[in-house]
Amino acid sequence: SVHDIMGLGVFLMIFAAIVFFAPEMGGYFLEANNFIPADPLQTPSHIAPVILGYLGIKPPSPIFEKISQICTIYYLAFFFAMPWWSKMGTFKQVPDRVNFVAH
Repeated sequence: SVHDIMGLGVFLMIFAAIVFFAPEMGGYFLEANNFIPADPLQTPSHIAPVILGYLGIKPPSPIFEKISQICTIYYLAFFFAMPWWSKMGTFKQVPDRVNFVAH
């Protein structure tokens, strides 16, 4: 209807104004770190490389191949065993406000 199109138009105008004229807006929408040029030779401190990622960039060798295979099996076993080890854990009761009760 006309009211929906009017609401959509107002929303798109406000959205476009924010995106094109004030993308940072005090850090509420985009953080200042997003505008720092990337350094391809330095990994950011918040990214911790894992063994499979490290072995993926190394040249192939028999020992790295075996380590990669063992780590891959361990990685997949974690997800395949999830139904069993998650049943062993203790969890909080679901709040009443979340449970659906038909009227």
